[in-house]
Amino acid sequence: MTSGRPLSALQRIPNLLTSLRLVLALCFLAAEAFEQQLAAQITGLVIFFLASLTDIFDGWMARRYGAVTQFGLLMDPIADKILVASALIVFVHSPFIRMPAWPVALIIGREFAMTGLRLLASAEGVTLGADWGGKFKTIMQMVGLHYFLIVDILQNPRVQAYLPHLSEYRDPLRLSVLILMYFVTAITVYTGIDYLIRNYRYLVSGSQQS
Repeated sequence: MTSGRPLSALQRIPNLLTSLRLVLALCFLAAEAFEQQLAAQITGLVIFFLASLTDIFDGWMARRYGAVTQFGLLMDPIADKILVASALIVFVHSPFIRMPAWPVALIIGREFAMTGLRLLASAEGVTLGADWGGKFKTIMQMVGLHYFLIVDILQNPRVQAYLPHLSEYRDPLRLSVLILMYFVTAITVYTGIDYLIRNYRYLVSGSQQS
């Protein structure tokens, strides 16, 4: 972590990428507001992919150039959560994916709980970053969400009109989405419980202060 010294222009890039991911999450939601339009779906997929790339490169650059900051440790996982929550909310309302609401609620609830825990730790001067379990969870979420976005596009009536044989795979695709969603939900909940147990002392100290 940087020791209070001014960051060079190169060292500021990781934090800028994290901030960019927040902006891209809003752009993704704007595109998906017109999700029944094929162009909007494709645009949403491209934006989501670019946002995912920022998640890869901000961490790599922060470690590579010694630019690990408290802002990055705190905001990087928060930016991930906002991006993931945005996509999950879109899928619940999607006329093509029709994602069940309960796994989405579990995932978003877990992410809010982790954010609250980090804020309690931050009040004590401790910055809780993501552990390996959290990073694996994020990777699986991103893989799953990209797959859901692609399936969402394949279910669009215009795509079905161009590729009529895809209608034969509608039910298998729907089943694959549900299986992957339940798998991602299980990983998300498990890693969240594990993280809470290992950092339970901050919850206890936070409740005592209040």
